[in-house]
Amino acid sequence: MLGAMKELGTNSVEEHQLIANIIENYNFKDVVLVGGDFEKITHPFIYLPNANAAREWLQGQGFTDTYILVKGSRGIQMEKILVQ
Repeated sequence: MLGAMKELGTNSVEEHQLIANIIENYNFKDVVLVGGDFEKITHPFIYLPNANAAREWLQGQGFTDTYILVKGSRGIQMEKILVQ
């Protein structure tokens, strides 16, 4: 689960696309991109508009014995996905 990067300025869309391109090289089961300029790029991943939607998606998955990496800039508030 990767939250958008909000501090990139005029290169933001391009940088978000580069990150998505890099992620495609790995064999992750699911990739969830959250908010910001991830909405404006081309990618094969799950896109959710904000951390609250990401929390709802995560709660609905029923994951067990699973590691989940959560990363995002402070502005996206990815910590909200962990709130019950």
